Amino acid sequence: VCVCVCVWRAGDNYLVDVNCIKEEVNMKGCGVVVVVLLMIVGIALGDGTFEMCRNCDKTVEVQYEVFGNTTICFSAQVEAPGYLSIAFNLPSAKPGNVMANADYYVALFEPVNKTDAVLLATVEDMWGQDIAGGGPPTPDVFLGGMENAFYPPVSSYQVDGASAIAFCRPLKTRDEFDHDIILGQELFLMVAYGQSNALNYHGPNRDFRLVNFTSPTAPDGPPEPPRDLDRDRRRGWHAGLMSIAFAILMPWGAFIAKYMKSYWWWFPLHIAMQMLAVAFSVAAFVMIVLYVPKEISFTFWHSYVGLAALILAWITPILGVLAHFMWNPEREGTPIFPDRLHWYTARLTILLGFVSIGLGLDYLQKNTLIYPFGILCVLYLGGYGAIEVARMVYGDSVNDDPKDMNDYEIINSERRESSMYQ
Repeated sequence: VCVCVCVWRAGDNYLVDVNCIKEEVNMKGCGVVVVVLLMIVGIALGDGTFEMCRNCDKTVEVQYEVFGNTTICFSAQVEAPGYLSIAFNLPSAKPGNVMANADYYVALFEPVNKTDAVLLATVEDMWGQDIAGGGPPTPDVFLGGMENAFYPPVSSYQVDGASAIAFCRPLKTRDEFDHDIILGQELFLMVAYGQSNALNYHGPNRDFRLVNFTSPTAPDGPPEPPRDLDRDRRRGWHAGLMSIAFAILMPWGAFIAKYMKSYWWWFPLHIAMQMLAVAFSVAAFVMIVLYVPKEISFTFWHSYVGLAALILAWITPILGVLAHFMWNPEREGTPIFPDRLHWYTARLTILLGFVSIGLGLDYLQKNTLIYPFGILCVLYLGGYGAIEVARMVYGDSVNDDPKDMNDYEIINSERRESSMYQ
């Protein structure tokens, strides 16, 4: 009955839903039959099947299938009650140390509930940076990389002393902590498993071989990776608020302060735009800090540059307030502190903001947005340069006072001439 139910749920795609395993094992106690069934069926009827680790305690059966020219899926099964991993390394890796700087995909199994007979896991993308020193592989996201493993309907599971993993990944990930899989070229394919679900040394239970991954036979593609909609939503809000703050409000607020001083409304509009930009940036910062795991917070360049831009975004308006209240009508020129320092920190804030946006787009591999953003940067710089050239050629009609009046001197001068301040 258990076999019939699971096969019926699998349908024509040979994919057995993990809920079938949990429900049927818990209800009918036929875990062994389910494991045997899945080990026969696998993820799919793949391009390649290998029996590896023949000198280990138990052999490992590995299958793979290539979809289109973009994705490859793997499954592996072993009759052992511990973690199970698949890894790749370049052909140039030394056979005596083939696991160093390898690209790992590891499943550590745990029960969903204490009474479950089936242990489940998701496959985690890792990098073997410390393998040579005897340490375990490190998750890519802890190193500033990306999690590039996703999962077909068969999740990774462990039941009655047998383990199976299943995952897909792009052939090319653009991640420095992954090895690209190029069809027609050899890579070391490695497997390892433990006797427990702690990521300890596997001992002799590992194997490797050179494999030439073949061309695709399944052009329709694998199941789409599951999307964390809540995570995507937070990332979207963070990116949107930061872009509005640093790419729109701050540059145009500075433009108004520099070139629109002949109009009475420049000063309040400048303040409103910059304060709104600060509020947006702080909200976006809080949002992403609450989302990002502590282990990877501030471990990549986007976070470093973004934090520096945010700190300057707070310092700049403070200097502006000081310049406003420290203004002296008797002074002969514009002092470095706080007036000119306010100008320079504002420009540096905008520059770092643009750099941080570019690094963020690169980190998320948003290639379709990097080029339009680059065009926007060129337009901003080109427009600013053209205006400055025009000012040198035709003179400064906005701020040609011999005293070199700064932003706040002009507004205060207007206040003295106004009947409101008589």
